Amino acid sequence: MRRVVFIVENDMTNLSDGRNNLSDVYDVVALNSGALFLAILKNVTPDLILLDTNMPEMNGDEMVKKLKSDAKTARTPVIFLTTLSDKQAVLKGLALGVSDFIVKPFTSSELLTRLEAYFNKGESKSAVRASTPASADKPSAEAEKPTPPSGASADFFPEGHKRYDLAIPSPQEDLLSRKTFICPLCKQKVSAYSVRTVRLSVADQSKTFRIRHNGIDTIHYEIITCPHCCFSAFENSFEASILPALRKNIDQIDIYKDHIGATDSIDRNINDVFAGYYLALKSAELFHKRSEVNIAKIWMRLMWLYGDCEDSEMEAIATTKAQSSYLDVFSTTEVGPKAFQQICAIIAELSLLMGDLAAAKKFFFNAKTAKDGVRPIVIQAEDGIERIREIEQSAQDEPQE
Repeated sequence: MRRVVFIVENDMTNLSDGRNNLSDVYDVVALNSGALFLAILKNVTPDLILLDTNMPEMNGDEMVKKLKSDAKTARTPVIFLTTLSDKQAVLKGLALGVSDFIVKPFTSSELLTRLEAYFNKGESKSAVRASTPASADKPSAEAEKPTPPSGASADFFPEGHKRYDLAIPSPQEDLLSRKTFICPLCKQKVSAYSVRTVRLSVADQSKTFRIRHNGIDTIHYEIITCPHCCFSAFENSFEASILPALRKNIDQIDIYKDHIGATDSIDRNINDVFAGYYLALKSAELFHKRSEVNIAKIWMRLMWLYGDCEDSEMEAIATTKAQSSYLDVFSTTEVGPKAFQQICAIIAELSLLMGDLAAAKKFFFNAKTAKDGVRPIVIQAEDGIERIREIEQSAQDEPQE
């Protein structure tokens, strides 16, 4: 299982650089909100934390005090991300137990070398657990853990994911048709239901661009899963070619066959839907060289699904992952003007959900002023900028204690 590294950084460029430099080796959670970082720590324990010394809500040494006072994160290595001029913050951090500091701007090799050095020392989550007395987490902590889906592997669903009882209404049968696909990985035939998009009528659309249709919620039918090898993807990319060099990764996906639900049934179980998206996420990472767009779309849909299940903590984690993934798309992928405008609007709305007003304002402005953009998104961007003004005004109007 890959190690989990949190980057908590106020500067969006540094945040993006750090995420891009590390994501090939580690599972990276990139955040520019200290409050959201502390909220996510309730469900996810990182192996190492890269922490900006100048977060807006709480400075670095205050954040370290909170981390060190919590038994769950007290032994987690923290490396400060700082500037040459911020020596005082570094000294305070080292006195509080910060492992080291990295001066910004950092290079890819420096970041990777520093992290590898700490993991080689054994300053990881596994070492913390091994040194924790049994009485510290038995048996009460076990009773509080969410029940994982039946047959779940330890590294399939993220920590905090549960088994959900949300009922999915049966769709109108004339909105679905059965199709036969050829799996691009194992080359076997796959029978699955496909949405007849020409028959859809829109019921409403959310600010994060979720479209609901009359008679069916298409989010439950977008992923095609091969029952033979577990390869999963959106229908429009299910039969995309896979490079021969990547086929060797098949042994890393077919171990999850226990997670394949009744994909050949019109009626869906919400837990099978979650499994399909997580299989698609793993498939994108294993079998496609350029998968940024699909990964972003998957995390967005997982955010919607967790919201449907009223799991606010997992919804917040998925929101963070979606924003991080769309930032990857923004910085690495060439897209047309309309797609660029929509991506900016999506990042802005996700940033607003995370409470990152600075990023939201920046990307709403990009969406509003995008060349050859469409008017509906311009209107949404103008509305978003107004929503931010109202939030900022409300904060100014609050009485100071």
